[in-house]
Amino acid sequence: MRIMTRGKKPNPRGATHVWVVDVVERRLTLAKALGATVVNAREEDVVQALRRYTGGGPDVVIEATGAPAAIATAFRSAARGATVVAAGVTSILNFAPIVLNVPEGVDVRKVDLSIELQILAFHAQRRSVVRVLHRPDHEVRSIDGHRRAVLDGDGPVAAEAVGT
Repeated sequence: MRIMTRGKKPNPRGATHVWVVDVVERRLTLAKALGATVVNAREEDVVQALRRYTGGGPDVVIEATGAPAAIATAFRSAARGATVVAAGVTSILNFAPIVLNVPEGVDVRKVDLSIELQILAFHAQRRSVVRVLHRPDHEVRSIDGHRRAVLDGDGPVAAEAVGT
């Protein structure tokens, strides 16, 4: 979806007029219901349509797809001296347990939250053991190649840092 604006005297929302360019009819219908002028990129030449509607091109163009062809169209349709924002999505971090179908050029990194939390818990526990091993009031001995802190009092009997 690309959003183009035109107008020297902005209204409270920042533009005197908004054009939305897309190929998905549902999004175009929503944009029209919200007061935008819509351009269906499957049916019209976007650059010609925007220049015709605006009298030379929009003052601000926000390209939100990240597709190289859409970015090129955004620059070609913009008025001279316009602001063009290319804010398209090129990477997605997916926490949902589903497979995402994305356009070519969009990278998806699947994250299993339970594994990530397990890794964080491991590192938190490891840090607490290392802190115990570095306390000056505890004797540290090497047994079987592992460093062990022999503790007195109410704490644990021994804390181990594997691999140190």
